[in-house]
Amino acid sequence: MSRYYGLNLTTLFILLFVSSFSVAEVKPYSFVGVAGLAEQEVGASLFATLCAKYQLDCDIEMLPASRAEHNVCEAKSVGEIMRSWEYGLDNPDLLRVPTPYYYLQTALIVRSDNLLNIYSLRDIKDVNVGVIRGVKHSEHIETNSNKLLKVGSTEQLMNLLVKGRIDVAVTSRLDGASTLRKMNIENVMILPVELETHPLYFYLNSEYAHLLPILDRAIKESINSGLVDKWSAIAESSMFSESRE
Repeated sequence: MSRYYGLNLTTLFILLFVSSFSVAEVKPYSFVGVAGLAEQEVGASLFATLCAKYQLDCDIEMLPASRAEHNVCEAKSVGEIMRSWEYGLDNPDLLRVPTPYYYLQTALIVRSDNLLNIYSLRDIKDVNVGVIRGVKHSEHIETNSNKLLKVGSTEQLMNLLVKGRIDVAVTSRLDGASTLRKMNIENVMILPVELETHPLYFYLNSEYAHLLPILDRAIKESINSGLVDKWSAIAESSMFSESRE
């Protein structure tokens, strides 16, 4: 029988943390997230709140998507706070915490004078498409590679769209809406078409496998108690308030 049997989750967090390191070696668990994306900002807030509730000492550094991925794969960071299922397919050596705790919806964004007949992702295969480098749900779309442009940020994506360098920008609905509001762009719109919804997960480097069941149980408890919905609503509201300033 496990020596942790019967302990509550908060106590288990503390025991695992203390038993993993000597007193002189105790450091925060260092996680990374993707900088400049709305869902990632929500994810950082959710993760920080979750860790505080269960007394897990952690910090989060927001990095460009490709660099964040490299840090986790090379064990420079414990894990990533929020990635799609496709991220695990590209990085099979990483551990996916089984229970998703947030989601994103892929969005297609075009200029208001757009004359293209676009009703789904299938309709953008032969037009000029822009995505954010390292963001898996958009990098995995089926399109003509010769007409696919990868950039470093959502702001760059929107500027290219406004200038006519691309016909369609692909990002998430929340990220697109918050960026358009922040940049005060009016001649661009999110197409009202039904697109994919992607659950989002924690990922861990395999060196930190002991955290997987702990995080999974914490997520499940927080979802079942309604706390994740509450925390998400607060984080989203705060993000849109900031974009109006």
